[in-house]
Amino acid sequence: MAVLQKGLLVYHSTIHDFNPEEIKTPCWFSVIPEQSHYHLCYKHFGHPCGRLITYRLRENVTVADLSIDGYLRMIVNANGNYKLANLMKGSGVYNGYKNYQDQAEVMLVDTAILEFVREESIDLNKKVRYVEKNSEWRMVDEDNIVSSSNNGCCVPRRRRGKNSIVPA
Repeated sequence: MAVLQKGLLVYHSTIHDFNPEEIKTPCWFSVIPEQSHYHLCYKHFGHPCGRLITYRLRENVTVADLSIDGYLRMIVNANGNYKLANLMKGSGVYNGYKNYQDQAEVMLVDTAILEFVREESIDLNKKVRYVEKNSEWRMVDEDNIVSSSNNGCCVPRRRRGKNSIVPA
């Protein structure tokens, strides 16, 4: 179990047109705006309608921590993120989960804990790679990778369309 602190900013990127104050849960967020942005680039490269929406937590939020709970990670691996999130939504125990090892990810299941802060348009023409960075996995903009021995530039990668994943 973990607690996300009241006031924490979380970021949701989307191509869908909806009123940000009426976001539906369960819903994926990141605690790092660039990760939210790059995730959308990876899924919807070239789409003309990218949006980065910022929310603030209205209260402390109790979540499961997938980065340390192997049992819950197995549920996600076997059934998907939304299956676990929907089980949590009805449980009254957790308001979602966090997984900071992968994409600084947060899945939240209760809209009442979210306060809309702002929205901005984002460019979805960034080519991204999923790389291990400081013992955590992050998406990075290929055009901003500087050649050095510490950034994973020499790790072979598989190409998948316009974006790629660096294998472990």
